[in-house]
Amino acid sequence: MVASILVVDDEKNAREGLAQALDGSFGKDAINVETAEDGMAAMRRLSEKAFDLMIADIKMPNLDGMELLKRSREKQPTLEVLMLTGHGTIEMAVEAMRLGAKDYLQKPVNLDELELVVRRILDQQKLLSENEYLRTKLREKNGYQELIGSSPAMKKLFEKIEQVAVTKATVLITGESGTGKELVAEAIHHLSPRKDQPLVKVN
Repeated sequence: MVASILVVDDEKNAREGLAQALDGSFGKDAINVETAEDGMAAMRRLSEKAFDLMIADIKMPNLDGMELLKRSREKQPTLEVLMLTGHGTIEMAVEAMRLGAKDYLQKPVNLDELELVVRRILDQQKLLSENEYLRTKLREKNGYQELIGSSPAMKKLFEKIEQVAVTKATVLITGESGTGKELVAEAIHHLSPRKDQPLVKVN
């Protein structure tokens, strides 16, 4: 699946440079990068199509990055936002993260750091998407034997679930919030000899 990225910066050289750097790092088979010259142009793009990630400068004319962050997430709640901040606007970047931005980078942007952060965001999005797919199939099939994960990490997870489900061992499932710990517990339960007994969830 090709990820859609929108780069928003009023400085032409900056936005085109970032777009080219992303294309060079990921390739056009993995991502599709579009650009917008300011916040208003970005909102028009967001009205036309769905994006996975928006990279936006905080300081822009017409509609600044902070307001763009608010409006964009109202329009596309699943959109991830990476903010770009110049010297003296770190406090604004921190506030942007409080409002829902995924991360921020300082300008001038280190391209190696850009690649790492974007890759992390897209990988997490893919994991969350696969988790939701797994959750849906569990509800439909009351099991998951027919599931196919597209990433090596998910396939390895499925194998581990199958291994522990048939044992009586106590299993500790760890991970960050939103990565699917409860979902894994449900899968283990459905594949275990105790699947006809209730699964008790304690939050």
